[in-house]
Amino acid sequence: MKLLLIVPVAAVLISFNANPARCDEPQAHDIGMLMMNSSGPFVTRDFADHLAHLVISEKYQGAVLADEPSQVLDKGDTWWVTVKIQRWLSPPAVVDSPLAPRQLTVCIRKKDAAIASIR
Repeated sequence: MKLLLIVPVAAVLISFNANPARCDEPQAHDIGMLMMNSSGPFVTRDFADHLAHLVISEKYQGAVLADEPSQVLDKGDTWWVTVKIQRWLSPPAVVDSPLAPRQLTVCIRKKDAAIASIR
């Protein structure tokens, strides 16, 4: 009798992914995101520009960003936002290097604001 109860309970737990340590993975067909993308991309050109500055400021805290406007390119499903770096404050290996990047490009997916790459 116990076996008859264990099998359905195990099947239900497996089908609902009962691991509390894991969050649900976003689905490609999420209704909320589909609705937000129905009248245009979720991430607009201005949104992408702001997000790129935020990402660079957060992830590259030694970078002092230049005052000049970013270059925002529409690459179909993504925005490529190139931000110029005025100078580097840290880490020392970057500050003293002539090879320190003078700009960073953040690739942002339009449909959900995912950061696809930083170059």
